[in-house]
Amino acid sequence: MTKQQQFIEFVVENLLTLTEAYGKAEVEKLVKKFKDQAEALGVLGKNKNPLTDDEIKAIINGFDQIRTTSASSIPVEKRDINKWKIKDLIKFVSDKINMGGDEEEEEVDQTPDVVYDDPNYTIWNGSKEGNCIKYGKGERWCITKGSFGSYRYSQQRGYPIFYLVKNKNLPESDTLSFVAIQVRNKPENQRYVFTNRKNNPYESNEMGWDELTSRIPWLTNIPDVKDKLKYIGIGKAEQRQKTWSSYSGLSENEFDSLSFNEKKAYLSIRKGQRYVIQDGDVTHSDFIQDYLPYYPELKKWVADFPFEYGFKPIIFNFDEFTPQQQKSIAVKVNNVEHGGNDIDGRGDGSVLIELGIKNIIKLLEYNPKAFPPTNDSCVGLVKLDGDDYIVQLLHSNNILTVKYLKKSTGWERIKLNSYSEDLLFNHPFIKSVPFAAIANAIGTYNLSPKKIGGLLYKIQNPKEGEDVGSLSISEVDGKKILFDLNGLTPSTYDITNNKISKLDLSSEENQNIRDKFLELTKTNDNFKISLGINLIRNKDKAGIQSPTEIYDIFKDAPKEIYDAIYQEQTNDTTKQFIYPTEQGTVIYSTIGRKYLNGKTSIITDQTDINNFITAVKKSNFKFNDENINNLLSTPFRESNTFSKLLVSTPDFQSITVDGNAYKYKTINDEIYRYVPTNLANSNKWSFTSGRWIRGTVRPQDIGQAAPAANAAAPAAGGRRGRPAGAARAPQAAPAAPAAGGTPVANIFAASNLTPGYNSLPRGARRRLEMAGATQVNVRGDRGSSARQNQLGNSGRVTAAYSINSGGQQPTKIYLITMASGTVIASINIQPGNYNYIVTSTGFLIVNNPRQLMTVLQGRNITEGMKSFIIKNYLSLNPHQLDEVKAMLKTHTSNKKN
Repeated sequence: MTKQQQFIEFVVENLLTLTEAYGKAEVEKLVKKFKDQAEALGVLGKNKNPLTDDEIKAIINGFDQIRTTSASSIPVEKRDINKWKIKDLIKFVSDKINMGGDEEEEEVDQTPDVVYDDPNYTIWNGSKEGNCIKYGKGERWCITKGSFGSYRYSQQRGYPIFYLVKNKNLPESDTLSFVAIQVRNKPENQRYVFTNRKNNPYESNEMGWDELTSRIPWLTNIPDVKDKLKYIGIGKAEQRQKTWSSYSGLSENEFDSLSFNEKKAYLSIRKGQRYVIQDGDVTHSDFIQDYLPYYPELKKWVADFPFEYGFKPIIFNFDEFTPQQQKSIAVKVNNVEHGGNDIDGRGDGSVLIELGIKNIIKLLEYNPKAFPPTNDSCVGLVKLDGDDYIVQLLHSNNILTVKYLKKSTGWERIKLNSYSEDLLFNHPFIKSVPFAAIANAIGTYNLSPKKIGGLLYKIQNPKEGEDVGSLSISEVDGKKILFDLNGLTPSTYDITNNKISKLDLSSEENQNIRDKFLELTKTNDNFKISLGINLIRNKDKAGIQSPTEIYDIFKDAPKEIYDAIYQEQTNDTTKQFIYPTEQGTVIYSTIGRKYLNGKTSIITDQTDINNFITAVKKSNFKFNDENINNLLSTPFRESNTFSKLLVSTPDFQSITVDGNAYKYKTINDEIYRYVPTNLANSNKWSFTSGRWIRGTVRPQDIGQAAPAANAAAPAAGGRRGRPAGAARAPQAAPAAPAAGGTPVANIFAASNLTPGYNSLPRGARRRLEMAGATQVNVRGDRGSSARQNQLGNSGRVTAAYSINSGGQQPTKIYLITMASGTVIASINIQPGNYNYIVTSTGFLIVNNPRQLMTVLQGRNITEGMKSFIIKNYLSLNPHQLDEVKAMLKTHTSNKKN
């Protein structure tokens, strides 16, 4: 029974008496109109029979009750019942009247809401959205503000369960006094994620239990705490919600039959998909225009939690929301606590024009800082002579350019003069622009001294809670001094009587000003962050600070300062870390290089490696396989000393464990990686090709006992093998797979991939053959869709198979036909998340399923298998280059003849 039919049954039983709002003739007229519509459109009533007069009267009465008791929930233009169609009317009234019994019964969760409580600590169970909102009320976490669904049903996050854990002994100001801990359905070393009370960063890296308790040491004071923070899987009702992220989505009737909470979860999950409703390919923008007006409570939820739906379609349809709802949406744009922002205000302005300049102006009216400053620009709304202008301030090398957004041409330059200078001085981000650039503009364009004074006053007297960036004004020796650390190098100005003159702090006469500057750097976090960023950008061209002074500034800096410095960098493969010493600030890079006094070199000694690791530990950065490969490959053109020293350092192992299950060891002057519990899955680093190749690590190589011999050695002079004259014993048939399913070897044989399959590590084959494989529908399978998205036009997933792994997630095999016609297989083995590509001749290790296309391109599989085979062979046998060239030349000549 659909929700509409449930509603009709409910209103017939409960709302038969019409109010006096409608006269008898009017009721009869409405009944006839709606009955004709229902008959034409196939809208059915109780027991799937045509709607009766009494049922229609009950629907009319339900609408009248809502209009009488809650008129504001009905759109103004829809308060006249004559303006409704019967299908839409049933939708609207059924969503507003609680029928009871429409929620799917949830499986009983045996974990209590309060998992643990004593005078010192409390643990709350956050397996339900209501618990997160109730017990986390007032906190900054997304899960307490309506984002539960997008986290809980995320396969990428491992369908996490939440626990809210409070330490009652710590002050409220302590960021670890209350933490949200995620327990994910992932391998042990990636199972836990936590968020502190400040929600900064809003989510830690994935980690194992030991790291979690090292980051939150007081957790171990709770008895049996690891058992209390157990993983709770997704129940039957939640399993259904997982399918909502499939490409097609639900139909209109299926969506309509969902409860209110299910509709919220559904919209959250569909945020990343193209269509919301399958029927008619309803986009997110279409849904706001055509569906939300009939679901006022859902519309209010979208306005309260726009980050769950996606800001772009909401801003594009800003006029569809009330002013109060618009304000609710606007204040959340760019709010990190609510998951950030999907609107980019940079570039040529095309994104803003696409969303509508009128909408962007309204957004900025409600939230002047909706688009935060970048390294060289900032965007804000400024009024000039009664008109609104979307203004961009660009600053490069302390040269300031002012532009405004035009619908036809994008950003258009403005010349500053006495008429237009307000576009600069009244800009909401003017205090984030390097003061050196503003000072240059003031001198170049002869701007108003009065406006300059107003700006300086705003800097010196910020409003409560206002962030003035890295600008500060102090009085020193009777002079007003402005200290600026927004630019690439620190600068200081004498601004007495609103006259601006730059000061040289290396001069003896300015020693007191210099001392004040250094005092500020030690107490102002914004200064420290800016200084750290500047040091990385300028590679230790620190300007006025000596190495010892920089060391003093950073030696007691909290971890949050380093986090903010590293968050400014977007490229993990070349991320850089500062390491201040009294001799000079060293900059270490994730590609194994160091910079000191503007000079660069490769890290080649153990002291540098230890310093490098210390610098990395001060951030939340965790190495992944790409970073490790860069570390190993980049320096090898000059020296492999660094890599061998690095992998022999115990701390390096602890850094890489969260992103990589491997351990590293140098054996016979070669670098190996291995999984201690599965030595068959080991590799050797090839200095020639700059990648991992097959390599065996024996138990005795890592201090484990060597395996016992399977049989005694033959007697001296005895014959090896079978006795002379004895018939060869028949080979044992391969072990049959567990009951049900297709033998895995047959799947690879059918695609001519048997040689590649047989070359897989024995451990991998053994796990693949534990059970039979069941074919699954490629359409709607998340793994197939993810691979298809990566492949683009280079290939198609033509078949997918699932194997019961005995764990939470099955092992999967995906057969892929490349554009050239070549067939390969992509394998994901669970538990452990091991990934391989099988070709007709061998296999490749993929560190992460998302790197499928990168590996294929790197091995030239997308260019054809013949080219790949030759290049792969040469990477393993570079000494045979000339021989292979000669063979190819002979082969080509023979073909021509």
